[in-house]
Amino acid sequence: MDQEENYRPIIALTGASGNIGQYLMTELQKNYDIIALSRRADQQKDTEHVTWRACDFFSYDDVEEALRGADYAIYLSQSMYSSAKLTQGSSEDMDAILAGHFARAAQRNNVKKIVYVSGMDPAEVENKDVPRHLRSRLEVEQILGSSGVPVTAFWVEQFDGPSISPYPITGLAKKSMKSDVRSVQRLCLPEGKNAQWVLHYYIEWLSRITKPFIRITRSEDQIVRIFLRAAKVPILELTYDKTKSSPSHASYRISGGILVNKREIHKGRLEFLQLPNSRECIVAIHDYVPSLPWFIYKYSQATLHLWVMKAFDLHLKQLSKHNK
Repeated sequence: MDQEENYRPIIALTGASGNIGQYLMTELQKNYDIIALSRRADQQKDTEHVTWRACDFFSYDDVEEALRGADYAIYLSQSMYSSAKLTQGSSEDMDAILAGHFARAAQRNNVKKIVYVSGMDPAEVENKDVPRHLRSRLEVEQILGSSGVPVTAFWVEQFDGPSISPYPITGLAKKSMKSDVRSVQRLCLPEGKNAQWVLHYYIEWLSRITKPFIRITRSEDQIVRIFLRAAKVPILELTYDKTKSSPSHASYRISGGILVNKREIHKGRLEFLQLPNSRECIVAIHDYVPSLPWFIYKYSQATLHLWVMKAFDLHLKQLSKHNK
């Protein structure tokens, strides 16, 4: 990171309120200006060389805005706990989403380099005793480099600061202010298919398997409405987010329906993120606030969603075998 005379390069630092982030920020602000990224940025005060920005890394829009103006970015091993009241999915799948959002946002903001601070030595990946969520660190590095921004990886042990554990902190809990849901699953796509294809194919498949109990319509402006049989009011309405979609990343906004709690502000969305150089695709629901009473939702709609996604994954695998 070469410095030009009379100019302090700007570094965006994730996890700035954590132990590693605090150590890096102390050292780096001697020569750089810092954009400190944290969910708890509102609890911090800006200084001469540090500007705090709140960021939900599960939201691509948040990440793109957070990296605005950065010359470089430092990405700490996330394994971030989800702030949603209900979270379905593994830490490695959530890590993949976070890295995917970060990589795209870095590319859109013309970030010159991503420095990835990992807790994993690639040589250790072959060790079967290493937990699976730590093996995902290598996958995260590959995802970060998928957008074309150069990536340099470091291991916590390379820093000369205080002893800091690279392992995710467990037992942390941030009570959500709303009854929101995050559900994350991993699918395997048929050969030659991408995230945009599977997003639309999922709606077609869902329409077939739920007849005659469910009726699904799609308008010319790409609004999908899901009805109970002959009902006139949809239980869910999904609006295709054309401006945020691409072949490798496609999404619907959860824009309405009687199963959506309209009393609480939310940015519910259904997104499909294809992993680089892979047929694997992460499908996720973010920030969905159900209208059903929480106990009923948890043991009905939430359980049904998991069953539907498992059935869809099985269908895609069978489709792949059929196309061989």
